[in-house]
Amino acid sequence: AEYHRLKAIPEAETSLREFVLLRFHEASYRSRRNAAESSKREENAREQNVLLHSRLERTQNLLHHTETALEETQSEQKRHAEEHEGVVRRLTVELDDKRKKIDTMYDKALQFDRVNRELEETREGLRESRTANAQQAQVLAQ
Repeated sequence: AEYHRLKAIPEAETSLREFVLLRFHEASYRSRRNAAESSKREENAREQNVLLHSRLERTQNLLHHTETALEETQSEQKRHAEEHEGVVRRLTVELDDKRKKIDTMYDKALQFDRVNRELEETREGLRESRTANAQQAQVLAQ
């Protein structure tokens, strides 16, 4: 109230004391306003810092969990790859064994065919001989 009363008086009519009081009041008001704004900015900066720190901690926790999950996934993939390699090796051995058996059976089939042809040739030869012998026996019997 005193400030407003003194402010209403023209500057030329104020005493030195009143002039100093006015200027002091205005300077201290600006200083308090600047201090309040600075405090508010500082408080906002502190709140922002707390929020950012909290966000950083959450991000670090998330990163840690993600890295852990990645390591587990890589370990699992490695284990699966090793299992698959074992299966491939086992199947390769089985395939080789089956190929050897097929080759053996093929060789036996070829040998059977050869022996069967020889047997048929021998039978045919025996039939021809028997027929010739029968004809000779008939000729001799006459």
